[in-house]
Amino acid sequence: MPTPKALNGLKVVSFHALDPEGAKVLGPINRELSAPSAVGGLSAAQLDPESAAVQILNRALTEAQTAGASFRKLGTESVPLTGTRIVKFRQELQKVPVYGSYVSVELDGQNQCLALNAILGNPKNVEPIAKVSPAQAVKSAAKAPGLAVDAAEDAPRLHYYFDAADKAWKLVYIVEDAPVTAKKPSPHLTPAAADFVVDANTGKLIATLPRTSTLEATGMDDLGVARTVTIARRGNKRVLRDDTLRIATYDFGFRDPETQFKRLPGRLITSPFSSSAISAHANASVVSKFLRDTLLRNNIDNEGGVIVSSIQALVREGNPNAATKQWFNAFWNGDQMVYGQVLNEGKLRSLASSLDVVAHEMFHGVTDGTSRLEYVTESGALNESYSDIFGTVIANFANPDIAAWNWEIGERLAASNVPFRDMSDPGRFGQPMLYRQFRRLPASQQPSDANDWGFVHANSGIHNFAAFHVITARDGAGRFLFTAAECAAMFYIALTQHLSRTSQFGDSRRAVLLAAQTLFRAEAPAAREARLAGIEAGFAAAGIP
Repeated sequence: MPTPKALNGLKVVSFHALDPEGAKVLGPINRELSAPSAVGGLSAAQLDPESAAVQILNRALTEAQTAGASFRKLGTESVPLTGTRIVKFRQELQKVPVYGSYVSVELDGQNQCLALNAILGNPKNVEPIAKVSPAQAVKSAAKAPGLAVDAAEDAPRLHYYFDAADKAWKLVYIVEDAPVTAKKPSPHLTPAAADFVVDANTGKLIATLPRTSTLEATGMDDLGVARTVTIARRGNKRVLRDDTLRIATYDFGFRDPETQFKRLPGRLITSPFSSSAISAHANASVVSKFLRDTLLRNNIDNEGGVIVSSIQALVREGNPNAATKQWFNAFWNGDQMVYGQVLNEGKLRSLASSLDVVAHEMFHGVTDGTSRLEYVTESGALNESYSDIFGTVIANFANPDIAAWNWEIGERLAASNVPFRDMSDPGRFGQPMLYRQFRRLPASQQPSDANDWGFVHANSGIHNFAAFHVITARDGAGRFLFTAAECAAMFYIALTQHLSRTSQFGDSRRAVLLAAQTLFRAEAPAAREARLAGIEAGFAAAGIP
């Protein structure tokens, strides 16, 4: 099902074998490749997944759709939730990658194609020869307003990039994952790293794309809940480290994570354990168990890497509450969690006490390691929304009755107990809830810290509202169409397997549908169609096209 070109300059070609339209395209291909001598005397089932996927791509995408592109293989990932394998590709033209492009081919155990999702660009009349050097591109990135930029580990690479401001494709250098710090004090947290887009012909800095995000927290309550955590023994000391779930909790000693980031994570916490240390360690355990048991993901990085948390962080410059050791923030810095704290009834309480906050921020780590949704404008709002979705799902997961779920986010942070977002009613806290209300920057402005990178937190309410309707969708008899685990699986597969850096809200709608079609492929057609209709209705409720 081809879709119109989006604001990111990309078009989509998407098929699922269980869709009537998708069956017309993929059915004949699957039948052809299942023949004993389809490819060099072999059937698809006898090929490795990547070779089978290449054959499917060559047959499914027409020359008009690919415009002479080639596709570089990015690897194959098994998806335990569906029992399928997804082979991933990136589009290239004249060996130059197309920024934001992505192709996924989903295969069953016999290498039959279940789904094909292609996000493609068509940079016409753009020469692949740069007029400035990679070194000049790095110097341009270092001139980013308000930021001190350190050299990235890898040399910048050429890409074709759609400049939304000029509505044109350009040849650019991407300076990726460059460490940054703020040049001047700011009330906002500076990202730990950023990508920089530099015009390869003029040397002009086109875009600054933060790789990490911030939380707009302003307070928290003492939850007073008894928790059981797993710890470890180091010599004659007990420490907050879970070697099974691979979780470690540190004390940063009220140092500044912006100016003293090289000293993170701090000191591994030993007994006696404070209530804030227990909160951080226990909530990290909940997230880790959810990743492993429900999503079958091996921690945030999917490689069993240690989930590190540091409590008692304190940004001082630009913080009017620094004298009382208050810093109302928590964030994922690209490697670990960092938590501030706030006074509550005369005592400091950590933001780590809120499970939905912890899960929200940790899921930024999942996003950053998979789809890498750009943290600007619509893709940035999508990035925030997916963290809200999983923050809410994880916080409510122990309650199987979705009707009784709490859709408020951060409701126990502020001293007033007033939340700052509500997925069921975004307008309650000033967020838009319909796509036609999406807040866009004037043409004269670029996304920046001053405008929350294009209103990413505000606009996330639109996709949150859609997700709320999907999760609470019911059939004709009033029964919920999805369990909590099924909702988690759909949104997780969409985020990690079907979205790319510049994906928009409409891409997420399609991605969730693709995930659901595969997840529920063994069900009777009527039952599966009811589920798909529930997803469609959920996104339509927010006006997402």
